[in-house]
Amino acid sequence: MSDAMERTLLERFYRALCAQDYSVIESMLAEDATWSIGGPVDALPFCGVYRGPARIRQVLEYKIAETLGRRRIVADYFLADGERGALLGRLVGRLPGGQTIAYRVAQFFVMRGGKVREVHSLLDSFDAAEQVIGRRLGIAHDAGETPSGSIVPV
Repeated sequence: MSDAMERTLLERFYRALCAQDYSVIESMLAEDATWSIGGPVDALPFCGVYRGPARIRQVLEYKIAETLGRRRIVADYFLADGERGALLGRLVGRLPGGQTIAYRVAQFFVMRGGKVREVHSLLDSFDAAEQVIGRRLGIAHDAGETPSGSIVPV
């Protein structure tokens, strides 16, 4: 498949992801697709590794909604090069209690044979967890502060 065709497919997948068009997302996933979402499962229970189009769709459509309610991805950058792509943006959501949250997210895509085979989602899990639980985690936030305890944000 040509680089132009792969880029077009990645752009279509990216648009479906931003629009939360789950039927298009599912149809574009390879049968052995994996989607990993890195983060603390205690605060963000949708984090983990998921396999197969049906399971991935279930997580995207329902499991994430249980924690983040209605949400959308606002992309700042999207790059595609051959069978690989990357997105950098923000996830904006409304928690079930009505609070709006927003945190950084980066996603990396791998396509093969016209289907998405891998998606790796990296999020600012520290910021996301604080917003979801509704309080600071006791770590220094300002550049001039010295972190307390044994946890150091990197």
